[in-house]
Amino acid sequence: FWRVRGPVLRDCSFRGNTAGLYGPDQASDQQSLRFLGTLPHSVVPGDILTPALEVAAVDAYGQVVTTLDDLEVSLEAFLPSGPRISPGGITGDSTSILTKGKTEFSAASLHAPPGSEAVVRAVLLEHELSTPSLLIEVRLCEPGQELGAGGLSCDRCLPGFFSDSG
Repeated sequence: FWRVRGPVLRDCSFRGNTAGLYGPDQASDQQSLRFLGTLPHSVVPGDILTPALEVAAVDAYGQVVTTLDDLEVSLEAFLPSGPRISPGGITGDSTSILTKGKTEFSAASLHAPPGSEAVVRAVLLEHELSTPSLLIEVRLCEPGQELGAGGLSCDRCLPGFFSDSG
């Protein structure tokens, strides 16, 4: 009987992620954040991250916790060997609100030294959750671009000026 029907879970509430005892497809508390979909692997410093980063709060089975709403998720960036990138890091929409356990950062820009690698992660401070770190290559400036103010972006050369090495 137990193997065919399973436990009666209607009108139950779970605390402390105890629903995991009953197996997947049962509601449980959020365990971590996870990036969804295709992730950017290389970026022009100062440009918007494409494809956009989509983040979800997931339970112990990797299922999106759709009951999470109106919570702020932040993106942060830092160099693998150091602290957060400052000034710079993530600009644009560096914070977003969870709706049914998911959110998207469609206008987030990464500002990091050209030719470096940056670590990006999403953080939900209220529940002390974060995504695994995402390593993104920050490419060098190309011909016709110059290093922007602060050295964290590649900008087009002004009219009448040209850089063949960035």
